[in-house]
Amino acid sequence: MFGRNPTPPRRNGMKSLRRRIAERSGIAGTFALIALPFAFFLACVAAWFTHVIVCLAAGKWGFLIAGAIAFPIAIIHGVMIWFGFGR
Repeated sequence: MFGRNPTPPRRNGMKSLRRRIAERSGIAGTFALIALPFAFFLACVAAWFTHVIVCLAAGKWGFLIAGAIAFPIAIIHGVMIWFGFGR
């Protein structure tokens, strides 16, 4: 037939983003895909603990309970304490 390509376009299949990045960047990319999310998780846990310790020391019971129920509040508060904005 005129105007049609006889062979269909070649597709690579549905690979996950992590797998495609790891294939292109080698061992450094694989390490980054594992280490960066883990470091982010550890930073969030450390910020949450910072929030809990500061609220206990300052006697801010309402803020402590709010941070325990809605953990993003505690994480943001913990990071703010690190940078000197929350006390």
